[in-house]
Amino acid sequence: MFNIAIPITQCDNLILDEYQSNSSNIRINRNYIEQDLCSQDEKSPVQFINVISNTLQRFFVTSDVFGDIIKYTIALFVVIDPIGTVPLFIALTENMQKRERKAVSKIAVITAGVLLIVFAVAGTQILSIFGITIFSFLIAGGVLLFIVSIELL
Repeated sequence: MFNIAIPITQCDNLILDEYQSNSSNIRINRNYIEQDLCSQDEKSPVQFINVISNTLQRFFVTSDVFGDIIKYTIALFVVIDPIGTVPLFIALTENMQKRERKAVSKIAVITAGVLLIVFAVAGTQILSIFGITIFSFLIAGGVLLFIVSIELL
């Protein structure tokens, strides 16, 4: 485990940020502020910088959960591709009434959600039943993408 203490001083106001980290990548951020040594005019820029830096540290440095949520949300958005699917949905349901479109979209969203959850939870086990490893699945996906790209040329 290691500790890093960063003192920031301005007009006798001391801001000390302490970071702790150990082998399991747990980061703890503690702020120690020695106040009432400056006038209000001199203290406000220091406090503003301290608040901004602490907010950024909490969201981007110390919170691995927030980063994971962003990463998985972007990956899910790319996989589902809602922007590319909307024209296809409109073309397939152009002769339907509004009520029928809502029903079809609801069934499609529920089906896609269930499939995503099932394969997120048990995808590796399902592939192992058929004797497929993750590596061979990646190779097959790469080959399919290569074939599609050759056809688009």
